[in-house]
Amino acid sequence: LFTGLLAWGLFLLGRKGIFFAAILFLLAVLVRPSAILLGPLLAGAVVLNPTAAQAYSLLPAVRRGGIAVLAVAIVIFIGLLPWASRNERLLGHRIWTTTNSGVTLYDGFNPAANGGSDQRFLAEMPVLRTINEVERSQYLRESAEIWIRNHPTEALGLVIKKIARTWSPMPLSAEYARPVYRWTGAIFAIPFDLLVIIGLFSSRLRRGAKTLLLIPAIYFTIVHGM
Repeated sequence: LFTGLLAWGLFLLGRKGIFFAAILFLLAVLVRPSAILLGPLLAGAVVLNPTAAQAYSLLPAVRRGGIAVLAVAIVIFIGLLPWASRNERLLGHRIWTTTNSGVTLYDGFNPAANGGSDQRFLAEMPVLRTINEVERSQYLRESAEIWIRNHPTEALGLVIKKIARTWSPMPLSAEYARPVYRWTGAIFAIPFDLLVIIGLFSSRLRRGAKTLLLIPAIYFTIVHGM
């Protein structure tokens, strides 16, 4: 669902349908809150890369890019306002997306972390049963940040492992550990990845298009490494 929303948003951006693209980027954020900055980034990138038939001019391009980024940001802001209002009403804090950011950070950086996801700590930490979801997120975030500061080398190693898992051509979760699942994933993903690399090095694809297609990959590599 998320990939479909993102792809159609990119398509509409290329057809100057900024408003409709912004709505799709908003829906993508509701599906995957970590993509909250991706829509504005793509909006700015697509208008700063003209088609082959367009003459590039810096100031008009920057102006169009600024308008596009602002339009997408405003639509996302308006769309997330009910969520933030709900959080403020029920939790006392205006949090614009999920209250699980601290859970996610601690999941990646804790004494038992190995680069994968294992949230059994939610049931194993008694203190979490005595606080609300906002306090839980803050507590886990602070715990993860303390661990990172005290173990910088181990934290860097986990970042590398998390990125490697992100780009693994085979599923690595325990639910899909059977060889048939892993080989099925590899048979699909390895040729697909090779075709992507060939396409990126192909001179038939414009540099602007390559940049636009690489932004989501770079964005989520950074997100998953954090």
